[in-house]
Amino acid sequence: MCIRDRWYQRRVHGEKVYRLFASEMKPWTQSKTYGEFYSIEAIYPKEKLTPTLEMNGLLKGEDLSQVNVILHILFQVPALTDFLRKLSRVEGDVLTEFVRLLKSTKNPENALLLKRLMERGFAAFKGTRKPDAYICLQELLETIHASLNHAPRPTQALPKDEADYSRWAVIQKGKDASIIYDIFAGHLARDTICQACGSRYRSFEVCFGITLPIPPTPRTFEKAHSMEEMLRNQLGETVVEQYPCARCRRPCRAVQKKTLLKHPNVLMIHYQRFDMTAKRKREDPIINKTSYLELSGVNYNLFAVVLHIGDFNNGEFHAFVKPLHKGWFLCNNERISAVEDVPKDFANYYILFYTRA
Repeated sequence: MCIRDRWYQRRVHGEKVYRLFASEMKPWTQSKTYGEFYSIEAIYPKEKLTPTLEMNGLLKGEDLSQVNVILHILFQVPALTDFLRKLSRVEGDVLTEFVRLLKSTKNPENALLLKRLMERGFAAFKGTRKPDAYICLQELLETIHASLNHAPRPTQALPKDEADYSRWAVIQKGKDASIIYDIFAGHLARDTICQACGSRYRSFEVCFGITLPIPPTPRTFEKAHSMEEMLRNQLGETVVEQYPCARCRRPCRAVQKKTLLKHPNVLMIHYQRFDMTAKRKREDPIINKTSYLELSGVNYNLFAVVLHIGDFNNGEFHAFVKPLHKGWFLCNNERISAVEDVPKDFANYYILFYTRA
């Protein structure tokens, strides 16, 4: 039997749906159920793209797609790039190579050395599985922050459970002070009420982005999940079955509500499309992205999108970016092409980047 004749079936809303394995599908194939593409050429054929020299490309060699998309997007954050270009002294191997790539005029540039440095200490590269772009992004931001953080050692420890947010924020600011936290970090409050004794607990944490779980019920190609609805569900009230209540001294059922107290200048929204325990990709329902987002009275504009195309082990990452006062560009490693817009209803969205209006 030919490898492309191998089929498997599953049930969606009671109906059998036949679909090829993702790694075996032809480049132009599209899933009729979820609208997921398995190749960037299926969305934008090469003959319909116009290469541009307005942005520098990054070489594809040795599976650098997850590193390349991160660099393509971070290089379009003016507050970060302007700060790093003016640095007279750079500390840390990762930050040094990052700044070198930022200042380089070579097109295309090679980010292999940066990947090698990331492989040494990043947890995302440990093991045999392919590293995840979102985890790499989080660890890269933390590493750059550690190199730029020259805040003095705080005289008092951060409280684990503290009702006074202003006091917590002052201590946190004295502990972590860098351009990375100023741009990407937000403050999240968790208000928890124990259903057994009625005790109330409030805690705060620093968050780099918001992770949205994929809704468990798949939908058909014609219907799309609303990103605003998913955000409301994530930041709204949720039930925690095994909350360790200090007063009851046992796990209890509790109601927890999340509130974003400090809005970051660059908001990252991550779709949890991977089941890391089972090492597989979740079902891909279509998600309706929005170019303008209002979150707790703060307006954001979309300026970058990361796509994941393919299955868990053999997929690739691609990026759409919109530089300041310019149009959209498709970043396919060393190939940079101008496009009209990002697809509105899409099943390959992985990370969306918004900047404050």
